[in-house]
Parts: sequence; structure tokens; C-alpha cells
Amino acid sequence: MAEMNPKLLRTICRDQGGYGTPECNDVIYLHYRGWKKVEHLDEYVNLKVIYLEGNGFSHIQGLDNCPNVKSLYLQENMISKMENLEAQTELDSLNLSQNRIKVIENLSHMTKLTTLLLEKNFVKSVEDIEHVLKVPSLSVINLTNNKVDDPAVVELFSKMPDLRVLYLKGNPVVNKIKNYRKTIISSIKTLTYLDDRPVFPDERRTSEAWARGGSEAEKAERALIKEEKEKKEKKNMEWFTETFVNGPKYRGTNKDGNCTTRPAIEVIDNGEEEETNAAAILETEERIRSSEEERKTKSLFDEDFGVEATPSPIVEQARVLITEMSEDEAEEEVEASTSGSDGDYVQEEKKEVATSEESGEEEEEEPNDLPPLEEVDISSGTVSGVCTEEINLAFDAASTHLTTKWSSTDVDELD
Repeated sequence: MAEMNPKLLRTICRDQGGYGTPECNDVIYLHYRGWKKVEHLDEYVNLKVIYLEGNGFSHIQGLDNCPNVKSLYLQENMISKMENLEAQTELDSLNLSQNRIKVIENLSHMTKLTTLLLEKNFVKSVEDIEHVLKVPSLSVINLTNNKVDDPAVVELFSKMPDLRVLYLKGNPVVNKIKNYRKTIISSIKTLTYLDDRPVFPDERRTSEAWARGGSEAEKAERALIKEEKEKKEKKNMEWFTETFVNGPKYRGTNKDGNCTTRPAIEVIDNGEEEETNAAAILETEERIRSSEEERKTKSLFDEDFGVEATPSPIVEQARVLITEMSEDEAEEEVEASTSGSDGDYVQEEKKEVATSEESGEEEEEEPNDLPPLEEVDISSGTVSGVCTEEINLAFDAASTHLTTKWSSTDVDELD
């Protein structure tokens, strides 16, 4: 395995999208290389992030000329002591997880350090941890799966001025602290996240009530929280009603299509809320849909009534089909009149006509009550001298005839 050298470092930087000139790089990825020692980083003076995890480092070294580093990743190595970090005064995040650290130390000069990750190390006692009090900027500490077993750590962490995130799960101390979560939350006032989930305001209130008066105080606090939420919801509903029902209005249309101004939301007698905006839109869509259906379903015989329109091809085919069917019916009636018993009836009728001619008797013509065609005003729907009821009966008969023809299987040929 090749050791860390200047030429190799330049090659790594170029291969990872960096620069061949060391001073131009602000991030360098040196992880999972199997190196034993950190060296030859003296020219990389502008580095802000260094990835060194997954190697075989036993000591922290070679970082004296990297004063601008803000994030240093040294997890998954064999480091046993926190040392040689005096130059890293700008450090914000230090990751030393999965190493062999036993004592937290040599961090007091890092006035900007906020995150310290020490998961899976060998930190055990309060004395091993108390150095964190000298780093007041710390807000995140991860001690998951260490050897911490002294309940006094709760008091230690409560003295930290800005501790917000704490991971202690996987340590023996968790089982030694009764009501672990409530105790930690009530003791550390600034805590917002503990182990596997956030600390919400309601949980903090109930935990602090439990610390003051036990289970009864906690129960009373829960009831108070519930009451406050109900009052808040009621207040919000009152504001909503005042703002949208009695407040801003919108311009819309009523059922007659006239412009009108109404509240944005109307409250009906049964207490339900009707969104009048949506109702107006639905009414408009319904009117458009009705007009389209009315246009598509015009009468097949609109031309007979003087309506100037261009029927669709399907309507034209329907008219031709109805005409052909009418002609077929007429032929069938003629054939029926010249055959069978109908033929005898025709012969007898002829004999009666001949007898009447011989006797010189003339049949009286039945009076025709219908007026001449010129007296019919079809456009107005009235006929002079004829009962309107008779006209309606005639139209009903014609409609029935058309309906019967359309329902026959021959119409399927239109498809």
C-alpha cells in the first residue's frame, strides 16, 4: 500500500474534480485508503473539509498548516487520544466515531465547535466527559454505544449552556436512570432532541410537571394542554368565520346569469358551508353542457319548419334510412291489398262503385275542415280554423312513428 505523498495527493484531487494546485482546494477526500499516517498536507492551507475516515491512523497529526478546517472526519480509525488539534480553531464539527477514545480532552480552544461525535468509543465515567463544560459552544453530543454508567452525567449535561441534541442510548446508564427520558428532558432545559426522537413542547411541559409533582401533576398538565388546544381551535374557527363569512366578498353570478356579490363562503341553516365559488362554476358548466346537448339533438326534420341548419352526416343518413323504410312500407301495403282476403274486399268495392254509377247516385264528399296550406303559420305554431289540440296530436303521432323506427335494428347500420 502506497503511503501518502504530494504527487498522489495532487492526482487524487484532480480525479475527484479538484485542482492540481494544492492551495486552490477547499475539500479533499482521503477516505478508505488504508493509510497509517496523515502527512504532506502542508500546502493545502485553504482546506475547509477533510475526509480521513476508514484508514488505519493511530494518531491525529499532520494538520498544523490547515487552520481553516471547519469539518474533520476521522471516524473508523484506531485513534486512542484527542491530540494535535491546536491549529483547528475554526473547527465546527469533529467526528471521531468508532475509534478508541477514552477521554474527551484538548478541545477548549475550539470556540466554534458545535458538534462532537464519539459513537462506539470507550468513554465511561463523568470524569471522562467533564471536559465538555470547557466548550460552551457545543450543542450536539453523540455518545451512543459507549461505556457510560454513572447517572451523574445527567447533572453534568444540565450545566452545558447550549446543549440541544444528546445521544446516550446504548450506554449502561440508560437502565440506571429511572424514568430515563422524563428525567433527562426535565433536567436539561435546552434539549430539543434526545436519542431517537425530538423533544416537542408538550412533552417538555409534561416532563417538567412530572419532575415537580409526579404522575398527578403530569396528568393535570396533560388536561391543561388539551384545554388550551381546544380554546385555540375555537379561536381559529371564530377568526375564520369572521374573515371569510363576514369579511371579504367575491363577485359571481346567480342562477339567472346576473352578476352578484356574495360572501366567499355562505353558512346554510343546517350549519354546512357552501363554497359559492364552486357552485357558480358548476352552474356555468351545466348551462354550457345543456346548450351543447340541445344543439346536438336538433330535430331530424328541422328543414321542414324553415330552420336553416347544416345537419351532421349521421342525421342525413338517418333521414335517408327513414325515407327508404317508408317506401318499403308502402310497397308492402300495396302487395297486401292485391292478395288474399284483401283482394276480395277490393273486388266488392269495385262492384259497389259500378252499381252507384249505374244508378246515377253520387257520393257526397266528406267535408274537409282543414284550412288551405297558405292559412297555416308554422313559424308561430298556430293554424287558423284548426284546433291546436289536433295539431299537437298529429305531431305526437309523427314523433311516435319516428321513435319506433329509430328503435329498430336497422338503425344499427349507421355505425
